Amino acid sequence: MDPQEEMDQMGIFADLFEVKEQMPSIEDESKMRTRCVSDSVMIVDESKADKASAERAASFNGPLREKVLNTYCGSPRSKVKKIKWCLSNTDKDPYIQLSADKLTCHGARSGNRHGVRTNHGVVYEYGQKNRFYFEVKFTQAGNSRVGWSLKLANLDLGTCARGWGFNGSGRKTNNNVISNYFCGVPFGEQGDVVGFVIDLNSAGMFIAKREEDGDHYTVCAFTLKDADIEKPLYPTLCTYDASIQIKLSGDGEPAPFNSVWISEAPPSQIVANEIV
Repeated sequence: MDPQEEMDQMGIFADLFEVKEQMPSIEDESKMRTRCVSDSVMIVDESKADKASAERAASFNGPLREKVLNTYCGSPRSKVKKIKWCLSNTDKDPYIQLSADKLTCHGARSGNRHGVRTNHGVVYEYGQKNRFYFEVKFTQAGNSRVGWSLKLANLDLGTCARGWGFNGSGRKTNNNVISNYFCGVPFGEQGDVVGFVIDLNSAGMFIAKREEDGDHYTVCAFTLKDADIEKPLYPTLCTYDASIQIKLSGDGEPAPFNSVWISEAPPSQIVANEIV
């Protein structure tokens, strides 16, 4: 049933049409939208419709309300579709196994590193906070690297210039060079929770391990080149034999370290991973 038939059955179409006909010509879409009543579908001044019509119009919600608002307030309203963040089912090593919700990965072939990127990344934008956070939990102990990479970087994290990996040994890897960083943080035991911060304003990458006495925060372990922060960067997991669960949203809890959960980045800074 189309929107008009639905409204006809509810006895409100004629009332809304009458109100619409009395609306002034407003070219500025934003001005027209401000005249929509947020909790009802009555449009413009309700005094221009009788009380009964207003009550009927204010009584319905849900999809029909959305259709009416979209019809009489111009093009579809500026509501942002919720973006689902998870591990990519396509931008991954063929030996990586993913859970049904695509938030846990495990290497299916022992003795080799297997990598996977997330299905979205973030990019620098002038004037934004540009400080993003995600964390991982080890559901099965093992060796791994976790960090960030650019599109098309080696999934064996850290073995090319476009990937920056924190090693479970407490060291770091980039461009196939393994080195120490101040206050290196080892991880990989079952139950370990490790957080990763990227600050695109300072071009720095940080790591934090949740300890019993609180979070352990390090100084900057990597400093990116200016050219790199202008490209989408993706959380990346690389494992020998560990099972790793990634957390990309705080479910209402704010991110630590004055950062933003990566899934809550401004839409203008989110870039889909289009590897197929």
